[in-house]
Amino acid sequence: MARYLFQADYRGVTATDDIGEEFSTLQEAEAHAEIVANEIGRNTSGAVTVSVLNEDGILVTSGIAAKKYQA
Repeated sequence: MARYLFQADYRGVTATDDIGEEFSTLQEAEAHAEIVANEIGRNTSGAVTVSVLNEDGILVTSGIAAKKYQA
């Protein structure tokens, strides 16, 4: 299993995960990034994106966007 890190961008802030999580495939990591983006998006206004980085901190998937929620 590979370790993936996640970087969330919202409200002009970039939050980088320095621990990460292990997934069998990149697609599983991307699905997790979408869940994270949607959770953050529920609790904040404005655009939210979450990127996936490999264990060396190299970007492998850029800017998975949160779904828009109506208040």
